[in-house]
Amino acid sequence: MTQWKDAYIADENEMKSVKPPVAFSVTSGGLQIWVARGHRSSPNEWVYTCRALGIYAMPIGIEDTAPPKDAQARAHALVGGVMTDLRTDFQKLLEE
Repeated sequence: MTQWKDAYIADENEMKSVKPPVAFSVTSGGLQIWVARGHRSSPNEWVYTCRALGIYAMPIGIEDTAPPKDAQARAHALVGGVMTDLRTDFQKLLEE
């Protein structure tokens, strides 16, 4: 089971005003997936980042009122899809 961790970083004053966690991350080796509730580019939905794949604050397609576990599962699936596509493309390169 994937263990997501609270990844929200804020100063002490901000922490007092933020009740539920708003950002989470999961890491395995050099791969990290980060999800956040809202972003300046998409303030009312969950976004995800996976730097290893060059993905930064991309909307997940889930409103920010959805539970974190839904956003985490969707981000996991999106990253998995990109990785599968990359593997397929890489295999094609090897066959050429």
